[in-house]
Amino acid sequence: MTTHLRLLAAAVLGGLALTGLERPARADERKSITDQLKTAPKPAPAVPAAPRPTKEQTLLTYYLHMHHYALRSRNWLVRSMAVVGLSRIDDPKVTEKLLEVLGGGKTALSAEELAKAREQRAKEAKAMAAAGFVIPRDEASGKTDLPGDNLVRAFAWQALAGRYGSMTSPQRKQWRQWAVDLCRSNSLPGDLRLDLVRLLEAEGATEENLQLFSLLFAHTNCLDPYDMRTLQAMRELVARWKHPELIKALIAAMGDLNKAYRAEYLLGDLKANVPASASLVKKGSKVLWREVQSAWVEWFKQSGPKDVPAIKPGPFRSHGLLPRPEKITNADDPKWRRDLEIEKFRLDPIDVAFVVDATGSMTAVVNWVKSDVLKMMRAFSLISLEPRIGVTFYRDHGDEYVTKVFELTGDAHSLTRAIQFARAGGGADIPEAVFDGLRDTFDKMGWSRGQSIRRIVILVGDAPPHENTLDDIEKMVKAAAKLGTSVYCIKVKTPKTGDVGCFDQIARWGKGKSMWGDFSKTPQPNSTDLAEPVDLNSPDHQIFCEVLKGITPTGYHDRIEPFVTVLSQYVQTPSAENREHFDDEKTIKARQAAARARRGRGGGGGRPNPRAQ
Repeated sequence: MTTHLRLLAAAVLGGLALTGLERPARADERKSITDQLKTAPKPAPAVPAAPRPTKEQTLLTYYLHMHHYALRSRNWLVRSMAVVGLSRIDDPKVTEKLLEVLGGGKTALSAEELAKAREQRAKEAKAMAAAGFVIPRDEASGKTDLPGDNLVRAFAWQALAGRYGSMTSPQRKQWRQWAVDLCRSNSLPGDLRLDLVRLLEAEGATEENLQLFSLLFAHTNCLDPYDMRTLQAMRELVARWKHPELIKALIAAMGDLNKAYRAEYLLGDLKANVPASASLVKKGSKVLWREVQSAWVEWFKQSGPKDVPAIKPGPFRSHGLLPRPEKITNADDPKWRRDLEIEKFRLDPIDVAFVVDATGSMTAVVNWVKSDVLKMMRAFSLISLEPRIGVTFYRDHGDEYVTKVFELTGDAHSLTRAIQFARAGGGADIPEAVFDGLRDTFDKMGWSRGQSIRRIVILVGDAPPHENTLDDIEKMVKAAAKLGTSVYCIKVKTPKTGDVGCFDQIARWGKGKSMWGDFSKTPQPNSTDLAEPVDLNSPDHQIFCEVLKGITPTGYHDRIEPFVTVLSQYVQTPSAENREHFDDEKTIKARQAAARARRGRGGGGGRPNPRAQ
């Protein structure tokens, strides 16, 4: 019995021990336990779950992935269209991607930041693939220089200009340096330089900016309509800076005929009481420029820019050739979804034939064709594989000729040489031999054969065809359209312009489009005239837009307008300003009188002075 009681007591005490209630702890034991609690590691706080990305963030991630692969394509057109698409989005990640494109593959990120970005991109790609997104195959060849790189960089430069205010200071520095590199390589022609001038305006007349101003001055031409907006911005800059050394340099440049006109134009907003060269034309160019330069020197000595303080630098204002970016606030907006569909695009061969009215009223147009063949070939070579260009000049029955056909060729230089002596003349009445020009173009141009060839005819004229030929033109153009030839028409504005409404019909029959064109803005080199800025809706721009729409997938069409706005500037070929001296009025009249006397005696006339006509 006693044994059983002892076992029961042991079991009870054992149970109490298991619950910690067997007995109170002693004081020394309580102290030890308290110390242990103080030094024991605290439990880690619960880690909150990462917030689920919004639909807008998910869309941006996918958007960047799609364009990351498009920007590595060997097809420069796909890369350029990707930049146009990215230019629409206001986001720091997009800005960094555009800077990488502008840098030709370089990036403003540090090596550590770049490694993290690549690691993050790989994780996102894996997650997206698991979610069912289709990631495009990488088309990169491993080469750092891909076809059309500088053009793609020019697009990135314009895209970044519109987000200057949101870039960090290091990003702005990179953006500026890479833009200067493009400018030095003549890869920022035309209006693509406007934002560079605006940047100089915002930064002020530093030594570095004065050197860049000098570079821009050396590569502009006030006979070229595509340079005039840049020169206008530089003129405003001279008036803002009022920098004495810059003004002295421009006055000194007047000693060179090919720089004098630009220098005078750039000084024009200083409001100096100096006679303009155009008011001294009767004295002849040599006397004229001596007097104009001397007057500017005297003005500088007497007052110069010191009487009017320079205007302080202001904020940068982008010219905006590409649309300004906006944030993605609604992922369901269809405009963002459209940009995700980066369609495959093939550069097919293209044949482009110009059919040009060469009668007396079309001098400006004939000169445009002769001077712009190289530029047009450069443009078409960027949107097609193996482009060829040909020209047909037509006049009317009874003129020196009815048609002259210069067959399609891929050698723009040889075509330029072949047509360099073309002149406008004849065509005393309104209707012209439009039918003959189109017929010989279709029959004698030497068109390429093959299913993939794009064939384009561009009819340029200011007068309608003879009325009795209109039915034949309709049959001929419709037949050509069935075989894949598109016909576009440019209705030229001249003092002689007749009723060219039938050009609209011809374009419809040819499944093309008609448009108006003004070719009268290029001055002669033996005058004091300056070119007028080219209209952004110029014939060049319209031709490129319409032709590109005809050969690109429809998914690209909403990007065509901003794309061509940049392309039509990029293809401008910089040319030196080759001015010609002209004689004074007295000498010109004496020469004219001598020529009349020779003709009266039955002799041949000498070479006329263009300024006298």
